[in-house]
Amino acid sequence: MKLRNTLLAGAIAAILAAPAFADVETLNAFENADVDTTFSLNFDDLGINTTSRVIYTRFNLDIDPEEGTAGFTSYQQEIEPLALPLGISTGRLMVEIISSEGTYNANFGTFETNDVYRITFENDLSFFGFQSPVEFPAVSTGTVRNVGEDRFIDMDWQGAGQFENADNPSEPFEYNYNCSVSTVVANDLAAIPPIPTTQSCASGILGIFGFATFGMGFMGMKRTVRRRR
Repeated sequence: MKLRNTLLAGAIAAILAAPAFADVETLNAFENADVDTTFSLNFDDLGINTTSRVIYTRFNLDIDPEEGTAGFTSYQQEIEPLALPLGISTGRLMVEIISSEGTYNANFGTFETNDVYRITFENDLSFFGFQSPVEFPAVSTGTVRNVGEDRFIDMDWQGAGQFENADNPSEPFEYNYNCSVSTVVANDLAAIPPIPTTQSCASGILGIFGFATFGMGFMGMKRTVRRRR
């Protein structure tokens, strides 16, 4: 009996000493149809920029106002094709997140997370020395804001890297990327609309000419850069 009381007292003491569960809030967000969302890929040394429209964005963001932490537990995004050097198209991009952790400021509703995104390219990009999917490190910064009874999350995620230059491996293609996102926080899962579809025929035809123009511009810029060195 004495042993039982001792064990019971110890268990109660352990429970009282244990930290309380964090007050984590999960924000389920989807694309804001009233705001254009874009993904940009920039080759600054060559003066070349390409931007495509984001078709949809869905993510879950965990915030803990008391502990001051934030992190994405899921992220799904589809982006229209981008033009790469030499007129190569990425095809559509599928984006997901594989790791995320950061901070949250409850006073201002702001967060910053260090993330690793996985991007799957629809087309074959082996010319640039990698196979899809590719992992991209990025920093996400954003704000959770209230407008009346509605709640929104505006954010950007960005990073930088290199593409292999098969023609001249000693001069890789330096690039940076940025995605500007505007989303609506759903009051419940039933409020999340179906994933939007796009009318791609017309944009696809225009994209072919866009990619060709981009490629010719890139090749001209490449020769100019080499002459300057």
